[in-house]
Amino acid sequence: MSALKSLTSYCDLSTLYPDGKLIAYRDSEAVLWSEVSTRVEQWESQLGGIPQTSIAVHQNSGIELLAVLLAIWRLNKIAVIPSSTRRSHLASVVCPTAISELDDTENFALAAIHNAPTSSDAALVIYTSGSTGQAQPCQKTFGQLNAEIASFEACWGQIPACSLFANSVSRHHMYGLPFALLWPFLRGNPFTDVRLPYLESLEHLPSNSFTLVSSPVQLANLPLSLNTAKISNECVAVFSAGAPLNSDAAERCQHYFGKPVTEIYGSTETGAIARRHQTISDAWQLLPNTKLRISECQHIEIFSAAAGSTNNSWLRLSDIGEQLDPQHFHLKGRDDQIVKVGAKRISLNSINDRLISHPWVRDARTMLLSERKSRIAAVICLTPEGNDQLTDTGRHNVNAVLLDHLGDHIETIARPRYWRYLSTMPMNSQGKVHTEVLENLFFSERQPRLPELVARNTTPDDTCANVTLFVPHQLFYFNGHFPGNAILPGVVQLSWVMHFARQHFPTLSKFQRLEVIKFQKIIRPGDTIRLELIWDAAKNRLVFNYYNGAEQALSSGRIGFASHD
Repeated sequence: MSALKSLTSYCDLSTLYPDGKLIAYRDSEAVLWSEVSTRVEQWESQLGGIPQTSIAVHQNSGIELLAVLLAIWRLNKIAVIPSSTRRSHLASVVCPTAISELDDTENFALAAIHNAPTSSDAALVIYTSGSTGQAQPCQKTFGQLNAEIASFEACWGQIPACSLFANSVSRHHMYGLPFALLWPFLRGNPFTDVRLPYLESLEHLPSNSFTLVSSPVQLANLPLSLNTAKISNECVAVFSAGAPLNSDAAERCQHYFGKPVTEIYGSTETGAIARRHQTISDAWQLLPNTKLRISECQHIEIFSAAAGSTNNSWLRLSDIGEQLDPQHFHLKGRDDQIVKVGAKRISLNSINDRLISHPWVRDARTMLLSERKSRIAAVICLTPEGNDQLTDTGRHNVNAVLLDHLGDHIETIARPRYWRYLSTMPMNSQGKVHTEVLENLFFSERQPRLPELVARNTTPDDTCANVTLFVPHQLFYFNGHFPGNAILPGVVQLSWVMHFARQHFPTLSKFQRLEVIKFQKIIRPGDTIRLELIWDAAKNRLVFNYYNGAEQALSSGRIGFASHD
């Protein structure tokens, strides 16, 4: 068991770690405390002139994010961590005078609009995920963060201090931030600088021991090519949060990793609440120093230092639960799945459950579209049999069959009016199904035209760039291409090449021609892909290659540009 440090020991950098202490790995390069503490001091100097008490921060590099946070706290300021890097959201987080400086929405530290009174215990403002509505700011104190991390240590203190914490989720939410950055840093474990874009990367970590911080969507899509013997031998623990892991994925992960996945239940407001090993029991067990009770309306209520509870202040959640004993409980869904249609209260869960009971339906989510006269919409993932019916008989026929299946089980007014058929449920790169993501499927003007940027890097001579991208399920170009079996059109792949090429090589001239374009493998919703761009200035030619996580070629080609002469 490691010697867990307090988060507030940042006050004196010289007492945290010796200069030669290993903090992280940047690819295979060891990053020592001497480098991190130097970056803290540089950030402190850079941010010291900002008069605002809050600093909005987003850094894809874990090393930089840690250094910025420590600098902010040493300046007695509060860190504000946005829920996403969409400019529409950032405009509500970053000061108007500073947002004009926001040329890079992935890596910044600027004055924030949120200007809460500071105190010796104020640490950060972090936004909720927005999975059930608009993302909301939530303030956290050092006391809350320290209490949560202490509960991790009480549960998993046996993790060796040499085990590398590898994360495949963002560190800008109240799962990835404590689990994949603050906790390993405070217990002295090294962590990976950037999140793993593919779980295949686990085979090439610069350590023979790792602890994985991941999500259900990633673990449910484990690549079959993983070296099971190597992975299971080196894996110490696997964490998953954001949504329940399906039972098939839980069993498959136990086979691959040689140990059960530790699922975490919690929220931004409460921090981590409970854990479970689904292959052993589907009941949740409370973390240390956390109390739970069930209200008269069956709501879960939490009391813990991590949730900021004081005296007799219990925090009520939207989740419905059944308490088995003082330490164990079952989750029974969410109360916020009750909507009002006309004058009637309708349970979306009951519609979902009825739809899923049909042999053609693998998964179903329904929602209320307030901008469509408050009608119910349904997003459906079909079974192979259902997909055959969709292909052979068309969407209108499948709609009619499913509506008939709902029959008298659902109020007439609650029968879905709008339908979308997808191969997989539209999750974001964090593994969450957001209400906003689902709704966007029904409003083409809101659907993204570009992928989510996961990571990027260039060679020192700026002739080669590698861009890691997540392909969103609700991408505009999947509409009708093809129903129930979406694939990314080739012309869209080429437009993305041009988009990112002009970002990395601003001197590109006028497009002239395409050469030897090849589309070898299909790119689907939810894929994480790597785009390699190589600029040949002598020939005014751009070479591009798309790869998947197994480094298999997806598509490739050359693009010729006009001469500058």
